[in-house]
Amino acid sequence: MTVTRHWPLVLAVLLALVTPPLARATTTPPISGNVLGIVICQPPQCPGQAFAGSFVGTIDTSAVTTAFGVSIRYDHLPTLSDPPMPIAAGGWIIHPAVSAPSYGGSVTNGTITAIGIHGQPTNTYMVSATFVLTPGGVSAGTLTFSGILNANAIPPSMIGSLSQ
Repeated sequence: MTVTRHWPLVLAVLLALVTPPLARATTTPPISGNVLGIVICQPPQCPGQAFAGSFVGTIDTSAVTTAFGVSIRYDHLPTLSDPPMPIAAGGWIIHPAVSAPSYGGSVTNGTITAIGIHGQPTNTYMVSATFVLTPGGVSAGTLTFSGILNANAIPPSMIGSLSQ
């Protein structure tokens, strides 16, 4: 036996000993996919901006196309010269089917950033936020939302992705 023939095994054992375990999914169950929604309520009628639409993705290992909703609170939509506007709070829900459990929780932080082209406003915004899954009031992990809010559309719309 020579070291040359067994170097892949030695390397694998060393890596297993010195590297942290692989990260598990950041929510239980794992959730990822795309969302598309329109504004259904906004200030001053509602305390935040509420969107309803659809989620297309996976929950655990099952492919789903279903209802999605999110509400976010923030001070105002930023201009190009403003820093990103913090998202103060919010909530979200995915409701797969009448007989299936719903998944949802709180929006704990995030930002809204104005998008411009050649220094001119486009009335569109990059939205990033942390969604906490809280079944039964207990945290079961986080998801990251990244998307675009289009305030040119009537009603305004949002498209984005949820990922681990």
